[in-house]
Amino acid sequence: MPTAWIVILCVTAGIALLLFFRVHLTVTWKTRVRVTVRYLFILFPVFPKKVRWRRYTAKRAEKERRKAVKQKEKAAAHAAEHKKESKDGKEPKKPYTFRENLQLVRALAAALVRRTGKHLRLHAARVHLYVATGDAATTAVAYGAVSASLAYLVAALERVMKVRARRGNVRVVADYLSETPRADVKLHFSVPLGSALALAISLALTYLKKRRAQRAARRAAKGAVVPANETPAPEKTQS
Repeated sequence: MPTAWIVILCVTAGIALLLFFRVHLTVTWKTRVRVTVRYLFILFPVFPKKVRWRRYTAKRAEKERRKAVKQKEKAAAHAAEHKKESKDGKEPKKPYTFRENLQLVRALAAALVRRTGKHLRLHAARVHLYVATGDAATTAVAYGAVSASLAYLVAALERVMKVRARRGNVRVVADYLSETPRADVKLHFSVPLGSALALAISLALTYLKKRRAQRAARRAAKGAVVPANETPAPEKTQS
């Protein structure tokens, strides 16, 4: 076998092996929320972002000043273009409504469940919720509501993904002595890298398709003109 084919097969096998390994997303919530992504031995902090300390010299300060001035000029040019379009009679681009954004979220959620249901795993390492309101009766009512909501949520997640949660790791506690609720949560999500890439492509295509359909619906609604000879029927007055 030629050496070139051996190299190609080794590279292909290496890429396939890398796509097989899982990407781990860890969400922790105690005093504040932390989100990290880990692939193999590489850890990426997602939220909060790591602060990079830079040594600001005169050259860097001048660069930051020029960047701020450029951003202001860009914003002013955008505002002037928007004003010119309104003067020319062109209808400015309207932002998407709440209903359109909700439809987009539903479409993305459906694509997410459809693509990751078989490959996404959730490990509830620690879910401790402490319910406290300052009043015993209100705390008891809130405890029942939170317990039922958590049970329904776990049941719903088990239908769309593989959930692993031990009974001792998931619990709700009614704290009658405290006035403020608190939580201690640590969740691990994992998915193969190949599935994650396929999911990203699927979500991007779903987003573009949904926005294109919404723009087409706007143009169709705008082009629907009521004929001038049609007048609304007069309302009947009750004697």
